[in-house]
Amino acid sequence: MCRRRRMTLQSEEVDRLLRVVFRIAAAQHVMAQGPVALAGVASMAYSGSLMGPPVIGAIAQGMGMQIAIAYIGGLAALIAFVASRSRLLK
Repeated sequence: MCRRRRMTLQSEEVDRLLRVVFRIAAAQHVMAQGPVALAGVASMAYSGSLMGPPVIGAIAQGMGMQIAIAYIGGLAALIAFVASRSRLLK
C-alpha cells in the first residue's frame, strides 16, 4: 500500500474517532453544559497533539527510542485503565 493511501486511512480513522469523542462530550450530562464539556475535550485533544511529539522526542533523545515507545505504551495502558474505571463513561 502506498504511503499516501496509508496516511489517508489514518486521517480518516482519527476523524471518525474525534467525531465520536466530541459527540459523547456534547451529549453527556455529568459535567457542565455540553458546549463547555466540548471545549474541554477539544482543549485536551489539541494540547496533547501539540505537546506529545516534543515530549516523546525528548525522551527518545535522552533515554532511547525503545524507552520512548514503552512510555507511549504505558500511557495508553493508563488511559485505558482510567477509562474503564470512569463513572462518566457508564
